[in-house]
Amino acid sequence: MQITRMLRRLQAGNFQPGRLSHLGDSTKEAQRSQNVPLVLASLFTLAALATLIHVLITSVRRRRKDLAILRTLGFKKRQVASAVAWQSVVLAVVALVIGIPAGVLLGRLGWSLFATNLGVVSVPVIAWIPVVAAIPVTVVVALLISIGPALAARRTKPAMVLRAE
Repeated sequence: MQITRMLRRLQAGNFQPGRLSHLGDSTKEAQRSQNVPLVLASLFTLAALATLIHVLITSVRRRRKDLAILRTLGFKKRQVASAVAWQSVVLAVVALVIGIPAGVLLGRLGWSLFATNLGVVSVPVIAWIPVVAAIPVTVVVALLISIGPALAARRTKPAMVLRAE
């Protein structure tokens, strides 16, 4: 019933987007739920950060022998730390290459479904500035996260690790 009235107003040209009194209850609910994408993005970001930290720590622990061999072959401590940092950056870039297109596509589809179920016209809008800004921010955060595991990898004593074998 409200949707029909709203469509008639749209067709008659009487609809003014800034006035909530003309909108139905479902549209008001949709406007109140505008923080849902931000909350979901925050949760996915925290999950990605935790995953990256876990992968780096685990890989440094599991590759202690490989890092020790590299050190005996002539790698400096700085090069070992650099290898861990590059691993972090490569993982972040791969995640961005997969995550940005998938996130835009799934976000648009999800919002369209959400808005359609509410009975409102959905016009998905993509804010490209935050999407593009996420790329360098992600790379910098990946580098900052890699500092801890890189320092741990630097402190690996090749003689101690290889003696255990």
